[in-house]
Amino acid sequence: MHALLIAILGAPQEATETFQEALRRENRTDHLGCDSVGALQRVQRLAQLMADDLTSTSKHFYGMGYLGIFSPVYNMTKVALIHEHVCRRALLQEVKNVCEVGFNAGESAMLFLEAAPTANLISFELGDKSKPWVRRAGARLSRVYGNRFTLKLGDSKATVPLYLEEHPTFRCDSSPV
Repeated sequence: MHALLIAILGAPQEATETFQEALRRENRTDHLGCDSVGALQRVQRLAQLMADDLTSTSKHFYGMGYLGIFSPVYNMTKVALIHEHVCRRALLQEVKNVCEVGFNAGESAMLFLEAAPTANLISFELGDKSKPWVRRAGARLSRVYGNRFTLKLGDSKATVPLYLEEHPTFRCDSSPV
């Protein structure tokens, strides 16, 4: 399986480039729509590319949605629900800042950034040595989404209050909860 992914996506560096190129190639100025099958297919395709990259570069990463919302067990149901909720709020211009505690591999972060194409996302993640892929995933999303994405590493019991202290006017408009 791993060899097949490498054959399809190329070496690990190429896998990251494939993810970035997929975003650039499909970069849109119009919103695909909250009910669009194409929007959900895009999110699923990008999540798979992200997971393939992390799988090819980390022996500890188990693949897309292993325990999260992209898990095959949910058959994209959770992804569709979150996408629609955030997307509809974004169309009404109600979402400027999305906050997430628990970044892991960045799949849900990418979902938020895609569902709300003008919103900013701040993700808080412990980022300890048990998840060596966190920094790579964060760096990849930073390269692709630029200043719309921020990853704060450390214990969220400390990093969230510190961030709010440093940014007293900051407010979350949408969160995964």
